[in-house]
Amino acid sequence: MTQRMHIVCTIFLAIITVACGAQSPAGGSFPVPDRPELSLPLLGEKRIVAHYMTNMLFHKGGRYPAAYFDKAHYLPSGPTGAMGGATQTYPLMDFRADKTMDEAAEFELKAAVQTGLDGFQFFYPVNVDYKRYNAVITAFFRAADKLELDFKFTVCLCSARDGKGTAAEKIAHWAAGLKDLVERTKGLDYWLKTPDSRTIIFIWNGVGLADEIDGIGAILGDPKLIKYDARAYDMLAKASGIKTAYVFHVVPVTSNRKRVTDQLFKYYPAFWYWLPIHSLDGSTHDAFAGKCKQARRTYSATVYTDFYTSKPYRKDNKQRLWRPEEMLELGVDGMYRRVIVTGLSREFRKNFEHGIKHDVPLVNVVTWNDYPEGHQICPDINHNFSFAVLLNYYKNLWQGKTVDNQDEVGIVFFKKYPSTEKPTVADFEIQNIRGVSQTEDDFIEAITLLKQPARVFINGTDCGIAQAGLTEKRIPIQPGPVWLKVVRDDKTIISLTAPEWITDKPYRTDRFTYGYSSRYDEYWKALFRGRSPETSQEYCEKGGIPNWKRN
Repeated sequence: MTQRMHIVCTIFLAIITVACGAQSPAGGSFPVPDRPELSLPLLGEKRIVAHYMTNMLFHKGGRYPAAYFDKAHYLPSGPTGAMGGATQTYPLMDFRADKTMDEAAEFELKAAVQTGLDGFQFFYPVNVDYKRYNAVITAFFRAADKLELDFKFTVCLCSARDGKGTAAEKIAHWAAGLKDLVERTKGLDYWLKTPDSRTIIFIWNGVGLADEIDGIGAILGDPKLIKYDARAYDMLAKASGIKTAYVFHVVPVTSNRKRVTDQLFKYYPAFWYWLPIHSLDGSTHDAFAGKCKQARRTYSATVYTDFYTSKPYRKDNKQRLWRPEEMLELGVDGMYRRVIVTGLSREFRKNFEHGIKHDVPLVNVVTWNDYPEGHQICPDINHNFSFAVLLNYYKNLWQGKTVDNQDEVGIVFFKKYPSTEKPTVADFEIQNIRGVSQTEDDFIEAITLLKQPARVFINGTDCGIAQAGLTEKRIPIQPGPVWLKVVRDDKTIISLTAPEWITDKPYRTDRFTYGYSSRYDEYWKALFRGRSPETSQEYCEKGGIPNWKRN
């Protein structure tokens, strides 16, 4: 070939490339940046959607980590008592051994609606055993249809970079799962969709599906690499046969860099955070919400209840421990647990108020049922519907509905012991993830939801007047029972005593937030009918002896 012919061919190939779009090695073209559909509304009505750990539906024939479901692993007298119990909570579900998958899904949907949720996004990791996961998800579709609920479902594609194989191999595996799920749910109209019928799919920790990107560091160094991931997710949607609107996961290190967000806005229609720390990153979240509005992209708010991990990690290599036998063999001194200091209910409230401030169309709850990480909002023995009461209150405000609590409500939140106390039996090292001092939790917090002002007393301390609506009052943490009284015109309108006590002699590490409200009986009876209430009461004393020691 002459030099002149070579130049002509090169120019011709360049023209063809521009006309057809830059091609990937697998033959897929880059999605069109800033395409009009990215600016369309994500939802036709405001919804609250919770992340659901798909492998944690308890049913006959299911497979679960025993330490997170078996009540025996909570008790100090149980098989893991030497480490203070493998877990510091257990969920309050309908744990009948003969319960079918559909029956289990029906119960959890009833509980979710009572909590204030409108949907689930199911954990769907890259290496998922999709047939097992799809069976669980499909059970929820059937249950919602049977109960005739206005409840929607989708999946959350998780940890793309951690998958085995090339991008093409990961895409093929994920697409096979999604195609199977779509086929299984055919005729069941419960997918979470946009008004123009795109299926809303969440992405968590999703940077690095493309072969060209090796994690977040790569896109921070060269934000233009983002188009490769966008292409990979576009190829996944096409291979799955799903017209998709992705909700992309951001963290402060990506959302506060203009060069990065400019590229993200070119390819994704909506964004969410995971476990946002409003007390540390509130200004970053506000700024990013403003950027989304300016770019005509959907910003969603995320709330969570708590964070204290029942799952322990090895000190020597930081690997997570799964089996109780491993934990017992290693011993307390060889393990640590993790915590995020939430200021009792403050992070939950501030994050929802942040969403109201920005009038978001979507609120994400972390999570419905991730018991090992401690941020579940489903019924359990520590949170006791307290965050559900708050969620329903804020939901009404956010949706512009008349806030009707049936009765005026009081809620107390506290830790079971001051952060300065050392457990005597099982004293775990705590890794404080975000570095906020644990002394921020050393209070007894009272939240009142009132129709008119009234005076608040916590453990007999006069905390002054609470205004109509939501008011927070606090006193320093103190050992003993916790009780709340709210008085108006010399009449007690709210009176409650929490079943759990605060101790200054803890026997095990336990940084769960304990909550209890004046609506507890109402929530319990509506969900569990004749079943006797269950809640943590391990430090409640009789004759000077705490229950944990007596039992």
